[in-house]
Amino acid sequence: MNTTREERSRAVTKTLLCAIAMAAAIAFGTGGANAQSALNQNQAALYLACIGTATIGTLPTNINPNVYAALILTNQEVVSQSQSITSLQGLTFVQLGQLIAKNMKTYGSKQLNCNKKCTGQVLTAFLTQNQTSCLAIASGFTP
Repeated sequence: MNTTREERSRAVTKTLLCAIAMAAAIAFGTGGANAQSALNQNQAALYLACIGTATIGTLPTNINPNVYAALILTNQEVVSQSQSITSLQGLTFVQLGQLIAKNMKTYGSKQLNCNKKCTGQVLTAFLTQNQTSCLAIASGFTP
């Protein structure tokens, strides 16, 4: 098969432009990824609780916050997300679990006006969320 110099040049140019576009996409990432990196530790822990609930599905409403935190730390989506959030770098899973449980309690009391055994209400609120809405919830959270 004989190809002309012009055809080879077009093929190389097309490949080069595709490579540049892919590199730019990787370098700039998504807006959500940048927003996640701006979360403080408390917000990031609440974000993980939210996406964990959304991906785990229905759980008993009377579950202990510490048990819940342990459950979501076994969720691959949560583990993957936690590794990409700057404010959580250096925390052990135990510390992260404690942070998640603490911020779930705080969210329940401050945002849902719950005074006692609020985990069920928090789980119900997070169950229908997605990554974008979880990020919005966490970004607006002030413990």
